[in-house]
Parts: sequence; C-alpha cells; structure tokens
Amino acid sequence: MLLDMRLLVFAALGKKAEKRIMTEKTKQAIRDNDYTIKFADYGTIQKKNYTKSYYPEEEQRQIDEFIKSKGFKKITETKEEYTIEIVPSAKGIKEYEKMLNEQEQSQYRNIAKVASQLKSKIK
Repeated sequence: MLLDMRLLVFAALGKKAEKRIMTEKTKQAIRDNDYTIKFADYGTIQKKNYTKSYYPEEEQRQIDEFIKSKGFKKITETKEEYTIEIVPSAKGIKEYEKMLNEQEQSQYRNIAKVASQLKSKIK
C-alpha cells in the first residue's frame, strides 16, 4: 500500500487544530448552551446525549445489597455526557471547496496537487 504522507500530515494537522479549538471549556459551553455563533450559515452543532440509564427498582436494590455486602461505597453522582459533532452546511462546504479550488490554481505544483487530492478525498 502506498501512503501519501502529505495527505496524512494535512489531515493530522487539521485534527490537531480541531483539538486546540474544541477545548474542554468550549465543549462545556456547548453542553450548557452558553455560546453565541458567528457565521451560523456555515454549519450547525449537533449534540447527542448518551448519559447512562438506570436499572429497574428491584434490580437496583439487588445491586445495592451486593455492593453493601462487599463493603464497597456506592457512588451516586451522574454526569451528563454528550457527543458534539460539527455538521457543515452547504455554504460551509462550498467555501471549503472554493479554498481548495484556489489552492489548485497555485503556481506551486505541490500545493496544487495536494489540494486536488484533498478535494477528491472529501467528496
């Protein structure tokens, strides 16, 4: 298998940039709906709540008895958990493709070639 390191590096750098932007503080603001969106027509934020569910009352009682019989301490704190996904809109995709099209027209052959390859990978 032949790997194009340029594409892998650009993808890795994009992921690294995303991690720097999507900090825990940013994620918490999204979870708490404490944010303002700039350029809202570029995409949307989708949250999916995957907080754990609870056992039926009888089963929970049996679990509690087992925990108590083993001498363990029961932890009752529940933290809501979400996945956060950034979904590009048609305009966001169009602007990204416009940027790649401009790079494809670059006088530097390597930049043009990588932009063309990236464009073909995202479709």
